[in-house]
Amino acid sequence: MTHKEFKTRWADVSPPYGAFDDYLILESLITHYRFLVRPEEFDFLMDKLFVKWQQKKIGCIHVLKEWNECLGAWSVGGTTLIEELWKFIDAIKLVVEADDREQYGEMTNRDIMRLVEFLTNHQEEKIVIYKE
Repeated sequence: MTHKEFKTRWADVSPPYGAFDDYLILESLITHYRFLVRPEEFDFLMDKLFVKWQQKKIGCIHVLKEWNECLGAWSVGGTTLIEELWKFIDAIKLVVEADDREQYGEMTNRDIMRLVEFLTNHQEEKIVIYKE
């Protein structure tokens, strides 16, 4: 099956020496459109969301809980179905910052907004996260 894929800047290039050529994939269960992110980028995003949660700027988000507890997509061969996708989208929007460095392993503001757009366009569908 051919997938329509969207990628972050870092997912579109070979990783630097020493980094694994892995992807964390967010995929629609209906259209099978996929958004590819390097695991380091997604960890960067989750770190930012965790700080927002600690600051009480966002509530509990299922994806963040599974990431923090190494469950689902973060366990061996696991997947995560994003619950309350709208909450996840709203939280991600809070991560965009004025400083937009381009350093491997960090999501740029442009990539964060592309992810928000992808999730928004597919919010009526079920989205899963898994590693490949």
